[in-house]
Amino acid sequence: MTEIGGTAAAVDNLMLDGNWYHVIELKPGIYTPGFKFPNIAMTRRMLKGCEVEGATCLDVGTMDGFVSPLLARRGARRVFACDRYNRRSQIDIVARALGVNINYLSGVSLRDVRRIAPSLMDNPFDLVVLSGVLYHMYDPMNGLGLIRSMVRPGGIVVVETQAVKSKEMVSYFNASGSIADDCHNYW
Repeated sequence: MTEIGGTAAAVDNLMLDGNWYHVIELKPGIYTPGFKFPNIAMTRRMLKGCEVEGATCLDVGTMDGFVSPLLARRGARRVFACDRYNRRSQIDIVARALGVNINYLSGVSLRDVRRIAPSLMDNPFDLVVLSGVLYHMYDPMNGLGLIRSMVRPGGIVVVETQAVKSKEMVSYFNASGSIADDCHNYW
């Protein structure tokens, strides 16, 4: 394997451990062994309509950092990524391989982002991305309220989420996996 950053052996070990969420092309022909989620295409389409150059962006629920490099490569002034899981090793590999700077907050809830980085709240975000996150929240309405409080007036929140087709304005609780066969999908 071509060296990406750090020692080639360390990168090989992390690459082969299978602990990747997304398939990310690190270099031409070199991919992480994650999953190809179809929702990423929707997120990318929505982001095409957003002004990113010079923006301060937040990628919520980044996992191993698929969206953050897209924002950085489109000229975002600063990119912050957060996730309640600590995937620092994966984020570091992705950032080095793609030559981007990602300010990563790991092992934190959305509420903790405000507490840990109060200076971020003095300068609200221009763009916040929640791709595949909302249905994982215990209280999605509270989560949207927290996100809204972090975005400047006129800023943009991109939300990609799972939905059930219905004429009613309701949320369905995924009790015992009755809607989605994933114990981490609450809605």
